[in-house]
Formats: sequence, C-alpha cells, structure tokens
Amino acid sequence: MPTHSGLPLYCSWGDSILEELGLLDAIHMVLDFPRGYAVLEYRRSSKFLPATLVVTDNPSPYYIQDLIDKGPSSVLFNPEDEASLKRSLALVGAGKVVMEVPFDTYNGCEKLAPRERQVLHLVVEGYSNRDIAARLNIKPQTVHNMVYRLLDKLGLEHRCQIPLQYFGYLAGMYVVSVV
Repeated sequence: MPTHSGLPLYCSWGDSILEELGLLDAIHMVLDFPRGYAVLEYRRSSKFLPATLVVTDNPSPYYIQDLIDKGPSSVLFNPEDEASLKRSLALVGAGKVVMEVPFDTYNGCEKLAPRERQVLHLVVEGYSNRDIAARLNIKPQTVHNMVYRLLDKLGLEHRCQIPLQYFGYLAGMYVVSVV
C-alpha cells in the first residue's frame, strides 16, 4: 500500500488521491496521523523509501528535525487543502523535492546535543530514568541530570510535558511560518 498512516481510513483516502493522480505505484505517502506516527513507526526501519512524501501538522522543531533526519524525499507541513496536497504529490511524482517545513532554524529553540536527543527520544517513548540509563550504558543520576537540562532547554516544568511538546500538543510553544 503506497499510503501509510496510523489510521486505516487515512490510508484509503491517500491511496484514492494517488490513484486519481496516476501515482499509486510511483510514490509513497506517509500521513503523520496520529502525530508522531511517521517518526515512531519509521524509527524501526533505517530510512524512508525513495520518492516518499510525509505530510505532518506537528510544529515541533525537534520532531521535524527527527523526521527530516529519517530521509524522506519530501516533507509537507499542514497543507492548506486537498489541492495543495495534490500539487505536492505531483511534484514528488515528477522527481522534485518538496520541503515545506514550519521553520528555517529552531526559531529560538535550543538545539540539542546528540546524547540529549537520544534521552529526549527515550523519554518520549515512555522509558524511566533507570531504563534509559541501562539502554545508554550510563548512570541513572546522569540521566536525571540530562532530563533536568532538557526540561530547562525546552522551557518545561514536568517530565510528562516532554512528549506533549515533542508531538506539538502544547499550545503556543512555536511560532509557525512555512519556509
């Protein structure tokens, strides 16, 4: 199936659009619904397939960066309507790259070091400090300190806010301007 999503109804809808455009066998479309599907599902594989368009509405620069790092050929942020989605699909089908993301830089958000990103991902996936320490072969106190620094860098007060921010559910966290 050329359309992938965490919601089967979206897969059917996406496939009908690809079929209408004559692109059913030419490209893959990943609809990032529910939010996080594209990164979490594809974290298990090494990369996206060639000619893949990922459509997301997640404004988190940390999530978008992880998404781009996974290597889809194109990313479309929050298309205005079905017509803009079809235009982007046609471009990808013609071998063009569509990279419409909600930021050019981190828009004032601090960049995270590679180890901080690893800890962020594991917190988002629900691992405890002890589990994170075991997975990364570091001391639990080191993880505790890193989570504390993450909270500070992300402007958060509680650990449970980290996944909410990562998936873009904390209102007003980001200024979104499509580049």
